[in-house]
Amino acid sequence: MPNRREFLLLTPVVLGEMGRVMAVAPPQREPFLSDNYAPVREELTVADLKVIGKLPADLNGMVVRNGPNPQFSPPGPYHWFDGDGMLHGVRIEDGKASYRNRFVRTEGFLEEKKAGKALYGGLMGMPDLTRMAAGKEGFKNTANTALVWHNGKLLALWEGGAPHEVKLPSLDTVGRYTFGGKLKHACTAHPKVDAETGEMFFFGYQPVKPYVQYAVTDAKGVIIHTTPIDIPRPVMMHDFAISARHAVFMDLPMSFSFGAMFKGGGPFRFEPKLGARFGILPRKGKGNEIRWFEAEPCYVFHTF
Repeated sequence: MPNRREFLLLTPVVLGEMGRVMAVAPPQREPFLSDNYAPVREELTVADLKVIGKLPADLNGMVVRNGPNPQFSPPGPYHWFDGDGMLHGVRIEDGKASYRNRFVRTEGFLEEKKAGKALYGGLMGMPDLTRMAAGKEGFKNTANTALVWHNGKLLALWEGGAPHEVKLPSLDTVGRYTFGGKLKHACTAHPKVDAETGEMFFFGYQPVKPYVQYAVTDAKGVIIHTTPIDIPRPVMMHDFAISARHAVFMDLPMSFSFGAMFKGGGPFRFEPKLGARFGILPRKGKGNEIRWFEAEPCYVFHTF
Protein backbone atom coordinates (compact mmCIF):
# COMPACT_ATOMS: atom_id res chain seq x y z
CA MET A 1 0.00 0.00 0.00
CA PRO A 2 1.33 3.50 -0.80
CA ASN A 3 1.99 5.85 2.09
CA ARG A 4 0.34 9.28 2.29
CA ARG A 5 3.18 11.07 0.47
CA GLU A 6 3.23 8.54 -2.36
CA PHE A 7 -0.55 8.70 -2.63
CA LEU A 8 -0.48 12.49 -2.95
CA LEU A 9 2.26 12.33 -5.59
CA LEU A 10 0.20 9.91 -7.64
CA THR A 11 -3.03 11.88 -7.33
CA PRO A 12 -4.04 13.77 -10.50
CA VAL A 13 -4.09 17.55 -10.20
CA VAL A 14 -6.31 19.70 -12.37
CA LEU A 15 -4.54 22.34 -14.45
CA GLY A 16 -7.56 24.55 -15.08
CA GLU A 17 -5.84 27.02 -17.36
CA MET A 18 -4.84 24.19 -19.70
CA GLY A 19 -8.20 22.47 -19.55
CA ARG A 20 -6.76 19.04 -18.91
CA VAL A 21 -5.80 16.64 -16.13
CA MET A 22 -2.20 15.65 -15.55
CA ALA A 23 -0.99 12.87 -13.24
CA VAL A 24 1.96 13.92 -11.08
CA ALA A 25 4.13 10.88 -10.44
CA PRO A 26 7.40 10.40 -8.57
CA PRO A 27 10.43 11.30 -10.70
CA GLN A 28 11.65 8.39 -12.79
CA ARG A 29 15.32 7.56 -13.24
CA GLU A 30 16.30 8.26 -16.82
CA PRO A 31 17.86 5.01 -18.14
CA PHE A 32 20.08 6.75 -20.70
CA LEU A 33 21.47 9.23 -18.15
CA SER A 34 22.59 6.73 -15.51
CA ASP A 35 24.87 3.75 -14.88
CA ASN A 36 26.80 2.82 -18.03
CA TYR A 37 25.07 5.66 -19.94
CA ALA A 38 25.83 8.37 -17.37
CA PRO A 39 27.25 11.55 -18.98
CA VAL A 40 31.02 12.10 -19.08
CA ARG A 41 31.50 15.83 -18.65
CA GLU A 42 35.29 15.98 -18.27
CA GLU A 43 37.66 16.31 -21.24
CA LEU A 44 40.99 14.57 -20.62
CA THR A 45 44.40 14.30 -22.24
CA VAL A 46 46.54 11.40 -21.00
CA ALA A 47 49.96 11.42 -22.64
CA ASP A 48 51.37 8.01 -21.72
CA LEU A 49 48.96 5.13 -21.13
CA LYS A 50 50.08 1.99 -19.34
CA VAL A 51 50.80 -0.73 -21.89
CA ILE A 52 50.59 -4.39 -20.92
CA GLY A 53 53.05 -6.18 -23.16
CA LYS A 54 54.65 -4.31 -26.04
CA LEU A 55 53.28 -2.29 -28.95
CA PRO A 56 54.99 -2.89 -32.31
CA ALA A 57 57.27 0.07 -33.07
CA ASP A 58 55.91 0.35 -36.63
CA LEU A 59 52.23 0.38 -35.56
CA ASN A 60 51.21 4.03 -35.76
CA GLY A 61 47.73 5.55 -36.00
CA MET A 62 44.66 6.60 -34.07
CA VAL A 63 41.32 4.94 -33.37
CA VAL A 64 38.42 7.28 -32.62
CA ARG A 65 34.87 6.53 -31.55
CA ASN A 66 31.84 8.79 -31.32
CA GLY A 67 28.73 8.72 -29.17
CA PRO A 68 25.98 10.80 -27.51
CA ASN A 69 26.99 12.53 -24.28
CA PRO A 70 24.91 15.53 -23.08
CA GLN A 71 26.86 18.60 -21.98
CA PHE A 72 23.98 19.65 -19.67
CA SER A 73 20.99 17.95 -18.11
CA PRO A 74 18.19 17.91 -20.71
CA PRO A 75 15.20 20.27 -20.29
CA GLY A 76 12.67 17.50 -20.95
CA PRO A 77 12.39 13.80 -21.83
CA TYR A 78 15.74 12.42 -22.97
CA HIS A 79 16.35 9.98 -25.82
CA TRP A 80 19.69 8.20 -26.09
CA PHE A 81 20.25 9.80 -29.51
CA ASP A 82 19.94 13.37 -28.11
CA GLY A 83 23.33 13.82 -26.42
CA ASP A 84 26.12 16.02 -27.75
CA GLY A 85 28.79 14.19 -29.71
CA MET A 86 31.86 13.20 -27.72
CA LEU A 87 34.94 11.74 -29.38
CA HIS A 88 37.28 9.32 -27.61
CA GLY A 89 40.64 8.74 -29.26
CA VAL A 90 43.56 6.40 -28.58
CA ARG A 91 46.73 7.23 -30.49
CA ILE A 92 49.53 4.71 -30.95
CA GLU A 93 52.92 6.11 -31.94
CA ASP A 94 56.49 4.85 -31.56
CA GLY A 95 55.49 2.07 -29.19
CA LYS A 96 53.49 4.34 -26.88
CA ALA A 97 49.77 5.04 -26.49
CA SER A 98 47.93 8.22 -25.50
CA TYR A 99 44.27 9.10 -24.94
CA ARG A 100 42.06 12.15 -25.24
CA ASN A 101 38.34 12.88 -25.36
CA ARG A 102 36.66 16.00 -26.71
CA PHE A 103 33.12 17.22 -27.28
CA VAL A 104 32.25 18.00 -30.90
CA ARG A 105 31.75 21.76 -30.69
CA THR A 106 28.70 22.20 -32.90
CA GLU A 107 26.78 25.46 -33.11
CA GLY A 108 24.19 24.12 -30.68
CA PHE A 109 26.86 22.94 -28.24
CA LEU A 110 28.53 26.37 -28.20
CA GLU A 111 25.16 28.13 -27.84
CA GLU A 112 24.30 26.03 -24.80
CA LYS A 113 27.79 26.35 -23.33
CA LYS A 114 27.45 30.12 -23.46
CA ALA A 115 24.03 29.94 -21.81
CA GLY A 116 25.26 27.48 -19.17
CA LYS A 117 22.28 25.17 -19.69
CA ALA A 118 20.48 23.01 -22.24
CA LEU A 119 18.40 25.03 -24.71
CA TYR A 120 17.28 22.37 -27.18
CA GLY A 121 14.67 19.67 -26.79
CA GLY A 122 15.21 16.17 -28.10
CA LEU A 123 13.64 13.50 -30.27
CA MET A 124 10.86 12.86 -27.76
CA GLY A 125 9.63 16.43 -28.19
CA MET A 126 8.69 18.77 -31.01
CA PRO A 127 11.27 20.07 -33.50
CA ASP A 128 11.88 23.80 -33.65
CA LEU A 129 9.38 24.73 -36.37
CA THR A 130 10.75 28.28 -36.61
CA ARG A 131 14.20 26.92 -37.47
CA MET A 132 12.70 24.48 -39.96
CA ALA A 133 10.77 27.30 -41.66
CA ALA A 134 14.10 29.08 -42.09
CA GLY A 135 15.59 26.00 -43.79
CA LYS A 136 17.56 24.86 -40.73
CA GLU A 137 17.51 21.61 -38.77
CA GLY A 138 14.51 21.15 -36.46
CA PHE A 139 16.67 19.51 -33.81
CA LYS A 140 20.16 20.33 -32.59
CA ASN A 141 22.84 18.93 -34.90
CA THR A 142 24.77 16.95 -32.30
CA ALA A 143 27.35 15.26 -34.60
CA ASN A 144 27.07 12.30 -32.23
CA THR A 145 26.40 9.15 -34.27
CA ALA A 146 29.41 7.93 -36.24
CA LEU A 147 32.61 8.94 -38.05
CA VAL A 148 33.99 8.63 -41.56
CA TRP A 149 37.53 9.16 -42.87
CA HIS A 150 37.63 10.46 -46.44
CA ASN A 151 39.99 12.61 -48.48
CA GLY A 152 42.27 13.08 -45.47
CA LYS A 153 39.43 14.43 -43.32
CA LEU A 154 37.69 13.00 -40.26
CA LEU A 155 33.98 13.83 -40.26
CA ALA A 156 31.68 13.48 -37.23
CA LEU A 157 28.22 12.55 -38.46
CA TRP A 158 24.57 13.09 -37.52
CA GLU A 159 21.96 12.06 -40.05
CA GLY A 160 19.73 15.11 -39.67
CA GLY A 161 22.21 17.65 -41.03
CA ALA A 162 25.73 18.39 -42.25
CA PRO A 163 28.85 16.60 -40.95
CA HIS A 164 31.43 18.35 -38.77
CA GLU A 165 35.13 18.24 -39.61
CA VAL A 166 37.49 17.27 -36.79
CA LYS A 167 41.28 17.71 -36.61
CA LEU A 168 43.62 14.83 -35.84
CA PRO A 169 45.17 14.03 -33.46
CA SER A 170 43.82 16.93 -31.36
CA LEU A 171 40.11 16.07 -31.93
CA ASP A 172 39.44 19.82 -32.13
CA THR A 173 36.32 20.78 -34.10
CA VAL A 174 36.89 22.71 -37.31
CA GLY A 175 33.16 23.27 -37.99
CA ARG A 176 30.38 22.22 -40.34
CA TYR A 177 31.61 20.50 -43.47
CA THR A 178 29.50 21.18 -46.56
CA PHE A 179 31.79 19.95 -49.34
CA GLY A 180 32.65 23.45 -50.49
CA GLY A 181 29.06 24.65 -50.09
CA LYS A 182 27.68 22.00 -52.47
CA LEU A 183 25.91 19.93 -49.81
CA LYS A 184 22.23 20.89 -50.05
CA HIS A 185 20.69 18.17 -47.90
CA ALA A 186 21.35 16.13 -44.76
CA CYS A 187 24.12 13.51 -44.71
CA THR A 188 23.56 9.99 -43.42
CA ALA A 189 25.57 8.84 -40.41
CA HIS A 190 26.74 5.84 -42.48
CA PRO A 191 28.25 6.90 -45.82
CA LYS A 192 30.10 4.27 -47.84
CA VAL A 193 33.64 4.72 -49.17
CA ASP A 194 34.76 2.60 -52.13
CA ALA A 195 38.30 1.47 -51.31
CA GLU A 196 39.13 1.01 -55.01
CA THR A 197 37.85 4.30 -56.49
CA GLY A 198 38.07 6.46 -53.36
CA GLU A 199 34.53 7.72 -54.00
CA MET A 200 32.12 8.29 -51.12
CA PHE A 201 28.38 7.58 -51.39
CA PHE A 202 25.76 9.01 -49.03
CA PHE A 203 22.17 10.17 -48.79
CA GLY A 204 19.94 12.33 -46.60
CA TYR A 205 16.31 12.03 -45.57
CA GLN A 206 13.90 14.68 -44.29
CA PRO A 207 10.19 15.15 -43.41
CA VAL A 208 9.43 17.29 -46.49
CA LYS A 209 9.80 16.55 -50.21
CA PRO A 210 12.07 15.35 -51.63
CA TYR A 211 12.07 12.90 -48.75
CA VAL A 212 15.40 11.32 -49.80
CA GLN A 213 18.36 12.70 -51.73
CA TYR A 214 21.42 10.73 -52.80
CA ALA A 215 24.92 12.02 -53.56
CA VAL A 216 28.37 10.85 -54.66
CA THR A 217 31.74 12.54 -54.13
CA ASP A 218 34.94 11.79 -55.97
CA ALA A 219 38.15 10.76 -54.19
CA LYS A 220 39.01 14.43 -53.59
CA GLY A 221 35.76 15.08 -51.72
CA VAL A 222 33.99 16.96 -54.53
CA ILE A 223 30.27 16.22 -54.93
CA ILE A 224 29.89 14.97 -58.49
CA HIS A 225 26.35 13.59 -58.44
CA THR A 226 23.11 14.38 -56.59
CA THR A 227 19.62 13.06 -57.30
CA PRO A 228 16.29 12.81 -55.43
CA ILE A 229 14.86 9.37 -54.61
CA ASP A 230 11.07 9.37 -54.84
CA ILE A 231 9.27 7.59 -51.99
CA PRO A 232 5.60 8.08 -51.01
CA ARG A 233 6.10 9.29 -47.45
CA PRO A 234 8.85 10.43 -45.05
CA VAL A 235 10.53 7.52 -43.27
CA MET A 236 13.54 6.96 -41.05
CA MET A 237 16.15 5.64 -43.51
CA HIS A 238 19.12 5.24 -41.20
CA ASP A 239 21.45 3.28 -43.49
CA PHE A 240 21.87 1.94 -47.02
CA ALA A 241 24.37 -0.19 -48.92
CA ILE A 242 26.50 -0.19 -52.06
CA SER A 243 27.75 -2.97 -54.31
CA ALA A 244 30.29 -2.77 -57.11
CA ARG A 245 27.64 -1.26 -59.44
CA HIS A 246 24.59 -0.29 -57.39
CA ALA A 247 23.30 1.56 -54.35
CA VAL A 248 20.59 -0.14 -52.27
CA PHE A 249 17.95 1.94 -50.48
CA MET A 250 15.47 0.74 -47.86
CA ASP A 251 11.94 2.18 -47.92
CA LEU A 252 10.76 0.59 -44.65
CA PRO A 253 7.65 1.42 -42.59
CA MET A 254 9.30 3.44 -39.81
CA SER A 255 7.32 6.51 -40.77
CA PHE A 256 7.67 10.12 -39.66
CA SER A 257 4.54 11.69 -38.17
CA PHE A 258 4.00 15.29 -37.05
CA GLY A 259 0.64 14.11 -35.68
CA ALA A 260 2.29 11.62 -33.34
CA MET A 261 4.65 14.33 -32.12
CA PHE A 262 1.79 16.71 -31.35
CA LYS A 263 0.28 13.93 -29.23
CA GLY A 264 3.47 13.72 -27.18
CA GLY A 265 5.12 10.73 -28.87
CA GLY A 266 8.38 10.48 -30.73
CA PRO A 267 8.70 11.50 -34.38
CA PHE A 268 8.72 7.93 -35.77
CA ARG A 269 6.36 5.01 -35.55
CA PHE A 270 6.48 1.50 -37.02
CA GLU A 271 3.54 0.90 -39.37
CA PRO A 272 3.90 -2.57 -40.97
CA LYS A 273 0.67 -2.09 -42.93
CA LEU A 274 2.61 0.32 -45.17
CA GLY A 275 4.81 -2.52 -46.42
CA ALA A 276 8.55 -2.58 -47.13
CA ARG A 277 10.67 -2.16 -50.27
CA PHE A 278 14.31 -2.34 -51.29
CA GLY A 279 15.38 -0.02 -54.11
CA ILE A 280 18.25 -0.80 -56.49
CA LEU A 281 19.87 2.14 -58.30
CA PRO A 282 23.01 2.31 -60.48
CA ARG A 283 25.64 4.00 -58.31
CA LYS A 284 25.56 7.20 -60.39
CA GLY A 285 22.05 6.79 -61.75
CA LYS A 286 19.19 9.28 -61.64
CA GLY A 287 16.48 8.74 -59.08
CA ASN A 288 13.89 7.76 -61.70
CA GLU A 289 16.07 4.78 -62.68
CA ILE A 290 15.54 3.05 -59.33
CA ARG A 291 13.84 -0.37 -59.28
CA TRP A 292 11.84 -1.35 -56.19
CA PHE A 293 11.41 -4.87 -54.79
CA GLU A 294 8.79 -5.56 -52.12
CA ALA A 295 9.65 -7.47 -48.95
CA GLU A 296 8.06 -8.54 -45.69
CA PRO A 297 7.53 -5.53 -43.36
CA CYS A 298 10.64 -5.07 -41.24
CA TYR A 299 13.13 -2.49 -40.08
CA VAL A 300 16.89 -2.48 -40.66
CA PHE A 301 19.14 -0.07 -38.77
CA HIS A 302 22.49 -1.08 -40.20
CA THR A 303 23.95 -2.97 -43.17
CA PHE A 304 27.33 -4.59 -43.55
